[in-house]
Amino acid sequence: MNTILTYIIAWLGMTLLTFINSRIRESSLLKKTHSEEVARQYATMAAIIDCGAYIWLVGVLYPIGSAAQALLIGLIWLLLTAAFEFGFGRYVLKYSRERLLADYKPREGRFPPLLIWILIAPCCFYLIRK
Repeated sequence: MNTILTYIIAWLGMTLLTFINSRIRESSLLKKTHSEEVARQYATMAAIIDCGAYIWLVGVLYPIGSAAQALLIGLIWLLLTAAFEFGFGRYVLKYSRERLLADYKPREGRFPPLLIWILIAPCCFYLIRK
């Protein structure tokens, strides 16, 4: 199977991991004992670790052929993730546009670190394996 297509399919598994992570955050003691912001920070770190392990495993099973291919995979994952977040948030959760954009204000220090990780992880792991 084509490597890019394999990694697009693999993105679904990563999406499932992050969805489970958010459900755990919502139902955990963490949210009950800490502020929403702190609970989100802990959950984000857990998601980065979980996704990192998953991306590493996918890379072992389906090696990436080049750094350029790794960058393309990261970019595709970033675009798929953003589209999913906005589509799911808007049409399923019924969030307002303002609510959805609240985490995407880099000038205010608000940009989801998990998105940055999803973008660069394939290339980082490709370079580590080289």
